[in-house]
Amino acid sequence: MDIIDADGHIVCKTNRRLKAIGLLPFQNVIYDTATVIGELKRAITDLGLVGIAVSCQGLKEHLGSQIYWPIYAVVPRSLRFGLCVNEPSSETS
Repeated sequence: MDIIDADGHIVCKTNRRLKAIGLLPFQNVIYDTATVIGELKRAITDLGLVGIAVSCQGLKEHLGSQIYWPIYAVVPRSLRFGLCVNEPSSETS
């Protein structure tokens, strides 16, 4: 059991009021779409996570790009599964 499995188990099994989400590596779609899709399916079916988070930092394409459509095709079509987007700050120091 890796750390993601352990965290999902701890959150989802010990307190029914808390729900877990996973962090999906959208950046890796360019290199290995099958692995990213496999992780998404595992998060939904095996771990029972209620959503995935995406960090936009490092993405080569915008989130509406066709390269990400295979991910969206796997996401359940229900309001009970969330896609959380974290946009990095564009502020410069």
